[in-house]
Amino acid sequence: MEDGIAASASSLRYYPSVTRTLSFSNGGQGGQSAYFVGGAATTLASVTNLSFRLPFRLPATTTAWRIKIRNYNSSTSANGTNSLTIDSIKVGQATVQTVGTAGPTGNFLGSTATTVATSGTIPNTTSYYTSSDITAGGDQVLDNTDWLIAIACHGSSQTLQTGIGKVWRWADTTSAVNAATASSGGTVDWVPLDVVIEYDTTSRKKALLVLGDSIPEGSQGPCFALAGTSSTGAATNIVPTPLYDRFWDQWAAQRGDWMVQNHSLYGITAQTLVSSSHTEYTRQSTGSAHFDAAVIAIGCNDMALARTLAQIQADWTSCLTNIRAIVGTTVPIYTVNFTPYSGATAGKEEVRKRFNQWLSQRPYGIAGVIDADKQLSVPLAASGYQTASNMDAHLTCDAVHPSYQGTTAYIKAISAVIP
Repeated sequence: MEDGIAASASSLRYYPSVTRTLSFSNGGQGGQSAYFVGGAATTLASVTNLSFRLPFRLPATTTAWRIKIRNYNSSTSANGTNSLTIDSIKVGQATVQTVGTAGPTGNFLGSTATTVATSGTIPNTTSYYTSSDITAGGDQVLDNTDWLIAIACHGSSQTLQTGIGKVWRWADTTSAVNAATASSGGTVDWVPLDVVIEYDTTSRKKALLVLGDSIPEGSQGPCFALAGTSSTGAATNIVPTPLYDRFWDQWAAQRGDWMVQNHSLYGITAQTLVSSSHTEYTRQSTGSAHFDAAVIAIGCNDMALARTLAQIQADWTSCLTNIRAIVGTTVPIYTVNFTPYSGATAGKEEVRKRFNQWLSQRPYGIAGVIDADKQLSVPLAASGYQTASNMDAHLTCDAVHPSYQGTTAYIKAISAVIP
């Protein structure tokens, strides 16, 4: 693997240097099923004052970048209850994680941060508040370095939808944006607003667009097989995890020659994404991205909702058409097949297997299939047809989403297909 990574990085000298505008984000607010978060609500109730820190890493060094924020439910395409008033936005490098400790620190390096804004309105519509461009040389994000965005805002009491990712949150308008405040005083939580980091970069790296659902968006958690007191394990919950720990971002960082823009949202269906105007296609910048490839990882939720094979194939094909309208008709498009799904009936499992077989015939000229099913499933013990879900309990947290080890398995599956 290390030799392959070195070869990928060294191949950069053969790629042209391209100036692009790309985005780093989750899929926005909304979508999380209480079933996969221990039955607890993933919303924030009675919010008036709010501040939070969002950790991030970008896959390339920036020449300029900006922050976009809104209060809008991407899952239901519904406006938030109220707009919010910005008190402060600050950015800065983060103190890197200590040896032997998993995850980011949430603290600003040297207790210093740069003020980006001290006023503004976060809309509760499809529109975004967009900060001024951050252009100072000392505030440019270097390739795969640890950074933080701190946002403080207030407004009329309301319930906020949240999204996949990890933040440190306070119920005030001062703590997160005070660079000297330790993150340990905040609550680790999901991302409470729709936040997009849009950046300009000139790089020899290639750009990849991913369209998907909760799995590629970054939903993950502790291992199913090691949970509970039973020898058979127990389903655990997905947990707030930094977006750069998604398997797509980890794969790109290990490769060294790709930049990923992820258009994935928890619970989204191919049926919904038939509409090319859906916010998942439009909320992140694509006009100057100059994508070199794309991936479709959509449709598993349709199978769980008992749609037929023919319906899923038709909806998936519409999503392919929509992606080609964004990236062009000449770049390769890959797809990811369906992994097992907790509680799937024999009929749903039949649809899953037949859909995977169809994908492996590379319909409509797709470039290749990332075989996540093979990586995360337990092989059949004998010849014959298995109608039950058979995901490896070490590689999942809840029999749907990957465990941390399952995330590594996804990286292996991607590496086997995308050159």
